[in-house]
Amino acid sequence: LNAIKEREKQEKIQELLLEKDVLIKTLSNSSTLIESGALSAGLAHELNQFLGRIELNSGEVLELIRHPGVSPEELKLPLENILEANHSATKLIFSLKSLFNRSGDDPSLCSVDNLVRDVVLLYMGRIKKSHIEIVLDLQASKPQLIWESLFRQVIMNSLSNAIEALDSTTKTNK
Repeated sequence: LNAIKEREKQEKIQELLLEKDVLIKTLSNSSTLIESGALSAGLAHELNQFLGRIELNSGEVLELIRHPGVSPEELKLPLENILEANHSATKLIFSLKSLFNRSGDDPSLCSVDNLVRDVVLLYMGRIKKSHIEIVLDLQASKPQLIWESLFRQVIMNSLSNAIEALDSTTKTNK
């Protein structure tokens, strides 16, 4: 009788452990979805900012061209602004692609400073929305042998946690 009761207890414990694992996985997936949504919203905002700048400056160039006697010098600034916005959008997209590029399981030489900059660029929309000032004091000037995808994930998690913590505070100087 004791053996039967003990077996039933063990089965119940195993059942509860399985339920716990399912719950943890579900919560983890929910957290990932929330984080992905917030990151996507920030990225969409940033890309729209670049596209808006390109559109405004393109309109300015077209308007200037319609006027007779416009010098090339007058077109220079808006065209430079278009190129700058395009380069910024390209960097943002490259950073996003790097985020999902799981290139190998082996460590490789990587610029840690550039990696941190790329991740911060991805979160810039959320950072601005939360009225957070971020100051990077990067000093790893030489490439380091790291697992890039894992290190990138650590930086993303740290940055996301910092933003969430600062969002929950009433401080004005974030």
